[in-house]
Amino acid sequence: MERLKTVPREKWDVAFDLIKKVIKAPELFPDRALVLTLTDEEWTVLFTPRRIELIKTIRTEKPGSVSELAKLVGRKVEAVDRDLKILETHGIIELERVKNRVTPRIKKEFIILPIIGYKGIEEIKIKETSIEKRVDKLREELNELRESIKGLS
Repeated sequence: MERLKTVPREKWDVAFDLIKKVIKAPELFPDRALVLTLTDEEWTVLFTPRRIELIKTIRTEKPGSVSELAKLVGRKVEAVDRDLKILETHGIIELERVKNRVTPRIKKEFIILPIIGYKGIEEIKIKETSIEKRVDKLREELNELRESIKGLS
């Protein structure tokens, strides 16, 4: 069995910071991040090893056409085209069509796949909001305390 590579802590920190920002204000990140909430079944159907290979190859090699991509991964154009259309449907890639040429492009810089699902994301929003309210209340109390101290001087 192949061992999984360990992802450096810094990369996780960057990813989690982005996730928090996207959850708080998704409208600020429409061009950079795609949040997918998938069931276990949808996850395994969408992200097959071959489709992951296509995503990685598009990102690193930037092929100029579907046929060039097919050559790079050693697959038939028809099979690659079918997988690309599935990935396009989910917003993971885009297929730029100019005349007879179709060029695959990565659509988003980050793809976020929360394991917790939508309900969990809503719970995070609620918790963050309640924490922010507590912080605001503490700030108010601190300001009141400062004013009281000034009054004693």
